[in-house]
Amino acid sequence: MLLVLVESCDSKENFSMQEYDMLRSMSGSVFCSALEKYGRCTCLEVGLRRMLFIISGISNIRPDSERILEAVKRAELSLKKLSQIRIYSLLSEALVDGGETCVACFTRLNDCLKTRHLLEREDTLVIGIEEEHIKDEIPEELLLSLKQRDKAGFMEVLRHVLAECETMPWSAFSDRIAKVASVIVKAGRMKQTEKKNSEEMMKSRVAAMKEREELLLWLESLYDEAAIQISKVSSHSTASMMEEAVDYIRNNYDDCNLNVNQLAERLNISTAYFGQLFAEFTGLRTLDYILRIRMEKARDILLSEPGTDISQVASAVGYGSSTYFTTAFKKFYGVTPSRFRDYHAAAERRVEDAENNGM
Repeated sequence: MLLVLVESCDSKENFSMQEYDMLRSMSGSVFCSALEKYGRCTCLEVGLRRMLFIISGISNIRPDSERILEAVKRAELSLKKLSQIRIYSLLSEALVDGGETCVACFTRLNDCLKTRHLLEREDTLVIGIEEEHIKDEIPEELLLSLKQRDKAGFMEVLRHVLAECETMPWSAFSDRIAKVASVIVKAGRMKQTEKKNSEEMMKSRVAAMKEREELLLWLESLYDEAAIQISKVSSHSTASMMEEAVDYIRNNYDDCNLNVNQLAERLNISTAYFGQLFAEFTGLRTLDYILRIRMEKARDILLSEPGTDISQVASAVGYGSSTYFTTAFKKFYGVTPSRFRDYHAAAERRVEDAENNGM
């Protein structure tokens, strides 16, 4: 069996009835002439722009599908020289059961041709009578590229998925594309109605499409929407993690072991990634932020508790060595802790003296 679909290169629906009748007659004659050497060729019109050619063997010798396929390709080239048309065709393997599987074979050809028509695959193939098993799981790379917002990678994997579907019957094809669409929607946690996101609704959407580009644009739009939602969730999660880190630093600045590794481990992310996120969130490197908090707390203690020993101040803000604390404090404020406290005390006395003299 050979199933052929013809349409105009300019528009899929621009044939007048007269033009269509002429094209049907011309196509039937060209294909029958090319195929009649392999047996009696019967041409049947099985739908608009769709013709079925049945080649009946003239002997008990099994027809050579490859030789017939070459004849079909030559016929297609001849037709394209005569008219500006696209031709989609599928050839079945030889039926040797007396015609018992003719209906099933035609149904399979018709379903596969519908898929190839949408995917715009004009190369003619020999289709086996038995349906091929094609894996229908969604490639991990598709979800990974979506989560990483790698649009180029996503579209590349998507094209690979479509290439795997090119010999699928329509029902299996629409099921798989609906599954792909549903997975994208689910990954993006899109807030749409359950009915709109059901696989049945997705299949209906696929069924209404006319060309490959329309299908790709639809799936690309789902990617865009999902990527936006994933970015929002990711941004929210990042902000929450960094707020947790900032709170932890403010509540544990007195821990002399407080460092970047400890904070990253607490949030279960790598040290390098934590450092990058923290700098983006606060504008400071993690160690610089810890230093600033410790110095601010040390300043508060020196001002509010002037009698506290410097070594006690150092311990209170996470320094095991008063010498190291003094060095860090001087680098941050420009003076040692003792001088800072003395300057402040002297400034307070001057204020008090001025107030007393004024009275």
